[in-house]
Amino acid sequence: MMSTKKLAIVIPAYKDTYLEATLNSILSQTDNRFTVFIGDDASPFDLYSIVSKFENKIDINYVRFKENLGAKNLVAHWERCIDLCNEDWIWLFSDDDIMDATCVESFYIEVESHPEEALFHFDVEIIDKNGKTISYLPFSKQLNAEIFFWGKVTRQLSSFVVEYIFKRTLYIEKGGFEEFDLAWGSDDATWIKFMGNKPVYTIFGCKVYWRFSSSNISSNNGDKSFVERKIKANLQYLSWIDRYFKDNDLIDITTKLDKLRWMIESIKYTNIGLGKKIQVMKSASNGINAGRYYTLFGAIYLILFTLKTYTKGFTLFKK
Repeated sequence: MMSTKKLAIVIPAYKDTYLEATLNSILSQTDNRFTVFIGDDASPFDLYSIVSKFENKIDINYVRFKENLGAKNLVAHWERCIDLCNEDWIWLFSDDDIMDATCVESFYIEVESHPEEALFHFDVEIIDKNGKTISYLPFSKQLNAEIFFWGKVTRQLSSFVVEYIFKRTLYIEKGGFEEFDLAWGSDDATWIKFMGNKPVYTIFGCKVYWRFSSSNISSNNGDKSFVERKIKANLQYLSWIDRYFKDNDLIDITTKLDKLRWMIESIKYTNIGLGKKIQVMKSASNGINAGRYYTLFGAIYLILFTLKTYTKGFTLFKK
């Protein structure tokens, strides 16, 4: 067994709602060969009053930054938190998600069994604010960048930031996290970049639980300008994918229809008007060079979805 702590669990922290639950899940680890680094993003909440409860129980370092960088550039905040540590392996976690008790133990077992790997992944369950499972879409044991992108666009895979552990040398070699506004798409682009032409390796037998709640970016669908920023970031991500796949001889197995449907799915539940949705969808179609047919398809899809939502008896949607 490895005898030294080589794993840093890095938490860019701002919210206090679930932070104690997060730290309790870390405290419960069956293998304590890790150090926790918490970067307080000038939070208006007293995060240290929560962190201090764990200082004599786990190896933990807390730093409060003077500037709220996450509101301007979330990726930059992630990276300054990573700069707090110098461990060989980095696990970028969050202030509201939780992990199974055997995650660290399982990670060390896999590292010893597969010393050539530089990127590991845990399967992730999406949970609600009460911890109830909403969705679970597991990975295969090894997954390449092409299948990963296809799985995300067709919504057959769930992937976030918190279920990956990566080697520091890989992080440096690949230039850190890919940056988009609101960090929207930054995680997916980064994992694709970290994979390159090599698959990601999933650790089975334990999971990470990503919390969907009113306090995270994913659920903010009522602010029109915020929604528009997320859609624009999606378009930037698709443009990045096109360049990256070509430059690295990767094959994009998704279709334009897959991509357009993904864009539509990302806006159909937002609290903005139908006209604005169609306008945004048209922009999305142009952004992925989808053509007039796909633009028309998207508009019809959104209109029918709206009718389904507001007319419960609409016959085309009856089961």
